[in-house]
Amino acid sequence: MDTIANQDGQVGSRATASIQCHCLDADADPVHRLCLAGLTVLPIPGVDKMTDIFGQAERHHAQLTDGSSTQDTLIYRNATTAHVNALTAHIYAVRTKASADHLDDLYSRANNDGSRAELDTARTEAHAKYLKALDSLQDSNPRAAICATSKYHGAIIRAQYPGLLTFFGDQSGLLFFKMSSEATRSAQHSLQQDVAFWARQMDLPLISWSPKEDEHRDPPPQEKQTEVSVRPLIRVAKNHFPTMVIEGGNSSISLHLEKDWWFNNSSPDQPQGDVKIVALVKVDRPAKSITIELWDRYNPQFPSQTVTITPHPEESLSTDNSFDDSRWVVEGAPLVIPFECVFLQAKQEGETDFTMAEAAFVTMARTCWKVDRSWGS
Repeated sequence: MDTIANQDGQVGSRATASIQCHCLDADADPVHRLCLAGLTVLPIPGVDKMTDIFGQAERHHAQLTDGSSTQDTLIYRNATTAHVNALTAHIYAVRTKASADHLDDLYSRANNDGSRAELDTARTEAHAKYLKALDSLQDSNPRAAICATSKYHGAIIRAQYPGLLTFFGDQSGLLFFKMSSEATRSAQHSLQQDVAFWARQMDLPLISWSPKEDEHRDPPPQEKQTEVSVRPLIRVAKNHFPTMVIEGGNSSISLHLEKDWWFNNSSPDQPQGDVKIVALVKVDRPAKSITIELWDRYNPQFPSQTVTITPHPEESLSTDNSFDDSRWVVEGAPLVIPFECVFLQAKQEGETDFTMAEAAFVTMARTCWKVDRSWGS
């Protein structure tokens, strides 16, 4: 079971001291299981103090960067829908400002000396093009739609807020605020980009980065923000679930809770569709290892595949030339994702399942740890 340092200083001030759980039953409620895994669970601030969570996240993100913390997720208990609504509104405001600032920067770099009103108009037009693209995904030029959505979300993605939100509902009262490290993001995106390349080779483009954070108001209210996901380029509702989600982190138990959230909250009989595949990318910075678990909705008890990438036991990763392909051991490859699970249709001539070979995982590890070296210790 994962062991993550359980220190108040790693997640904020001592005014938000962690809740110590002493229990022996691994099948206990989620809070107890999280504590058994060595994770710190914090009390939720008042609804009028949601900025405190944001401040804690910013401080904790800095501690992840300098290596003084290993826990990548702030976990709060006793959260309610009111707390989540307030936090979501705060995050949305920060993202909107960051997106506007990014677009301002783009226009400034283009030597656009127009007035503020012109810049506001440009932002409005960019958003309008994005919405139009979503409504015309079956047009004769689908690549234009992809380009429009990609450019718009490129600005959103660059928003400098520190994490992603998962709310498990009033019944459990658990709220996750997850801050992915650069190493984790690199590993996630390596997998996502390989999936996207596979789709392009068959001329079946995918939409990456779901158009809207999936927000659910069915009782009990829950919410999940996606970081990396794909869905086929077909006309669907704007809040349609992705067919494949890639979650990243450094704790198996928190990743498994998020995996369960996707399967439990995307029902096959709903018009928004359902998540077929969840890929969990666990990154262990101290051990320099990466584990990818592939979970299938219809085989929920065990991962359908597990691939691990670890340093060769006789090699050192301490030198600048430590990223040669021979320095990595890959077990469990190739990773195979069924075509039907991603595209929601049977294979036609020339269409194949997605297959990720050992060499691609070596590239993933090499890129991941180069990024990590430049990011922090």
